[in-house]
Amino acid sequence: MFDLSARRTLDRLAVQGEEVVVHKFRNRNARLVPGPEFDDWRARRRGGFWQWLMDLFSSGDEALTVVHIPPGTWVRLVGIPEVLRGRAGKCQEAIFMQLLGPGGECRDALSLAYGNALLQFVPHGQRLKILWLSSAQDTTPEMDEFEPAPYSGVMG
Repeated sequence: MFDLSARRTLDRLAVQGEEVVVHKFRNRNARLVPGPEFDDWRARRRGGFWQWLMDLFSSGDEALTVVHIPPGTWVRLVGIPEVLRGRAGKCQEAIFMQLLGPGGECRDALSLAYGNALLQFVPHGQRLKILWLSSAQDTTPEMDEFEPAPYSGVMG
């Protein structure tokens, strides 16, 4: 999850028990940010036309802290959108993992009971609670071992 595309932001390791939120940055990368910071950011974004105009010429979301989660960490998705509730209910536990792509880049993903989802396909604003932090070193499967969730096209 340590990626140079997020270098202009603050970053830190996750804390067990905290709530993080999937945030799509302007460069279209999906990252996890602290829940309270995301809520403050979203409240500032509702300022109408003038706020939209100011955001157009500013870095906007660059001040959000990126939360890094080690592979193997157990999380709970909270408030799953209705599109997914038929399969998962309102809450679903998952394991955070990183997959190695063909070029050697790491892709963040969630291993769910009914399939896997790359973090980039998880909806913006999806909340996750950190249940248990992993310290496992070798939990990065190859991309060809990855079986996408059946809903991956719907989530983007």
